[in-house]
Amino acid sequence: MVESRTNHPMDHSPLPPASLAFFNILLLTISSLLLAGLSPKIGSIKEDDMDENHYAPPQSDISMDEPPAGRRSEALITPRISEALARTKPWVRFLSILGFISCGFLVLVALFVMLAGDAGLFSEMGLAGGIAGVAIGAIYLVYALLYAVAAYFMYRYADKIRDLLSGGGTQALEEALEFQKSFWRFVGILTLVFLIIGFLAIGAAILIPLLTVLSG
Repeated sequence: MVESRTNHPMDHSPLPPASLAFFNILLLTISSLLLAGLSPKIGSIKEDDMDENHYAPPQSDISMDEPPAGRRSEALITPRISEALARTKPWVRFLSILGFISCGFLVLVALFVMLAGDAGLFSEMGLAGGIAGVAIGAIYLVYALLYAVAAYFMYRYADKIRDLLSGGGTQALEEALEFQKSFWRFVGILTLVFLIIGFLAIGAAILIPLLTVLSG
């Protein structure tokens, strides 16, 4: 009697069951490692896509080269500025020299008045004549000093314009403007002082005769 044997499919497997189990475990391990390695890259790609603004205008990589600070400062001195200052310089120099000449003339007048007072030119006024000569001479000396200060500022202003036109740059321009500012500030203060003195003199000229009449 021949026994009929049913063949099981596992009996014809090229690998034993233990080998198949090991192979499956190995495939699962490799797959998990691959997924673990790719997941950070996928996450970073998603974050980059989220951070990127697709609606932003395109940015140009071309940067405009700015000139150095020295060239920027030199660019402030335009040819028109240089031409205007070149035409201003002769007149400023002329007025400054005229101021120094006036200063010398006032000094001579002051000395003459003082010497005339000592020589008795005002003898009809007695002692007051000599004092008046000295006082008038002192006033002329004050005028001469004021003229000298104003003329100095103008002269230095002309010098700085010359330096600027010779290539002194913005430093010469700044110094020129400083002397111009000093000149106009001095003239403004002097004008204000003379206005106050003038108003006081006018008030005295009106009040003194009026008081004299009222007291008499």
